[in-house]
Amino acid sequence: MPNLNSPSERGPERRRGSRRGEPDSVDRLLDGAQATFAERGYHAAQVHEICARANVGIGTFYAHFDHKRELLKRLFVDRVLRTPAPDDLLDHARLVASLAYAADKPMIAGLLRAWYEAIPDEPDHPWPRTALAFSVRGTESRCDRKEMPNQNSPSERGPERRRGSRRGEPDSVDRLLDGAQATFTERGYGAANIHEICARSDVGIGTFYAHFDNKHELLERVFLARVVLLSDTLTADDLLDHQRLVARLRQAIDDTGSAGLLRAWYEAVLDEPDIAKAHAEWRPSTLKVLAATIAEAQARSPSKGARNDPALVSWAIATLAREMAIHDRTGAPDMDALGRLFEALVFDPLSAA
Repeated sequence: MPNLNSPSERGPERRRGSRRGEPDSVDRLLDGAQATFAERGYHAAQVHEICARANVGIGTFYAHFDHKRELLKRLFVDRVLRTPAPDDLLDHARLVASLAYAADKPMIAGLLRAWYEAIPDEPDHPWPRTALAFSVRGTESRCDRKEMPNQNSPSERGPERRRGSRRGEPDSVDRLLDGAQATFTERGYGAANIHEICARSDVGIGTFYAHFDNKHELLERVFLARVVLLSDTLTADDLLDHQRLVARLRQAIDDTGSAGLLRAWYEAVLDEPDIAKAHAEWRPSTLKVLAATIAEAQARSPSKGARNDPALVSWAIATLAREMAIHDRTGAPDMDALGRLFEALVFDPLSAA
């Protein structure tokens, strides 16, 4: 229901006056909102909870903000976009220090997660253009629901029973993987549920638990088996031929199935310790493979001279390719320009700082 005390009902003059008259309460609201959004995400955060945390009344909130999205926007502009400051960009040492400060701040990371969670569900809200707001389409909000333990889970019956079931039912496992890939790609990790995956796979819930203990185990299986990364397909020959490189980038980055799995995977990394552990093992191995390809291309290049560290280039290329795959590409370079950027990273040394 619309709030009759909302500042939108009283006009912008009254709202701006309230904000000027209560600077301490606004600061407390921003602090409480930052902690709540960082801890719970955008959708799970409630205005009442933010107010309680900020030690202000609900009326104080509506004296300054029409909706929690306006509060998130204010936080994002004031506390994320201003790090680093413009002067930091003109001084290498200051820029490095500013980036290190931001990277080590869990609150900033939490606000970024809440921001990207809010974007797909607030299409009509004028988010700041300077935010580089990449829309993660096809994902749903995360929730705090916990799955009830299933007493028929194979973890209760031992690994021997589970392994036997999986060997005996290959077709049902393939269908589960197909259904899981489609569901995770469409709905993300948090919003996907086991019953929906089973219905989509045309298998019973018991068949699921004959092969997997839980949803995150299924995600790990389908992700490691089916995601296609640039490190899996890129060759030294591709890096030495611009047209081949552009074609390879299109093949990897435009793969919607892999992009959906990547979104679900990175969502689960934040909430599932087992996925985070698997990610900590998987990510370095993929970077090592890509670095070896880059080193081979550098060695075979006709131009000689100092090169960038293949490990550094591998991280930069893998990260940019992932961002291009899973986020909206508004404002992003086209594939030809991206290929030239990657070629510069591989073959041109960094300028001395």
